[in-house]
Amino acid sequence: MGDRTQPRTIRTERFGPKDSIAQVLLDRPERFNAFDEAMVADLDRAVREVIEDPALRVILITGSGKAFCAGADIGAMHARTSGTYELFRALTRHLHGAIVELRRTDRPVITAINGPAAGGGYGLALCGDVRIASDRATFTSAYHTLGAGPDGGLTYFLPRYVGAGRATDLIFSDRRLTAHEALHLGIVSEVVAHDELIVRARARAEELAAGPTFAMGKSKILLNASWENALERHLELERSFNNLSAKGPELQEGIAAFVAKRPPRFSRDE
Repeated sequence: MGDRTQPRTIRTERFGPKDSIAQVLLDRPERFNAFDEAMVADLDRAVREVIEDPALRVILITGSGKAFCAGADIGAMHARTSGTYELFRALTRHLHGAIVELRRTDRPVITAINGPAAGGGYGLALCGDVRIASDRATFTSAYHTLGAGPDGGLTYFLPRYVGAGRATDLIFSDRRLTAHEALHLGIVSEVVAHDELIVRARARAEELAAGPTFAMGKSKILLNASWENALERHLELERSFNNLSAKGPELQEGIAAFVAKRPPRFSRDE
């Protein structure tokens, strides 16, 4: 079921049980889904709107056409006679706002990378909790070729997946990775045939939506916080979340299903 309001460059669609999964489609295929000021504003708005829905259980992000996202629209940038500084500020404000919301939400986020991901599009691809790539996907920072610095969280996510040394090499060199190279390095969790990508990503979204999303949300918070917390603080955070789980319906359902030898039936409505 489509949303009632559709931004010009972003399309959202709901599917799955009780329309609990939101697909956010980057929809500027004629420009390889490259970001202009309107598109990043649309993305920021669309992400915030779907996250506000209490019935939402999973978010899926993908691109239309041949690319996932080519980063900033350099052609449009070149066509401007002035205002590059203001444009960069606007692009990063909205893109970073969307990425922060996607990392902060307790819902699982899947990125289905259907083609090239470059620049800020690379960062957006990496912000997913689950990252599934088409065998036609490629990954490149592309910043230093342009004489620009990274954005989109690339210098945050990439070292966490591949280590600081390798991340430095990839960003300094702008080396383009194939999907299978990205899988080998841990940048993506799965590579599938191009024609199977959306089917696989939607199936994975439905698997997650059927799972204990409260517990998964707390796991996401813990994994994010693990990079900053001292051990003692982190163990206390784990303990507090476990206490919350013990009071909630998901754990009770999980225990009941285990004892009855049946699959658990998790739902935020319980």
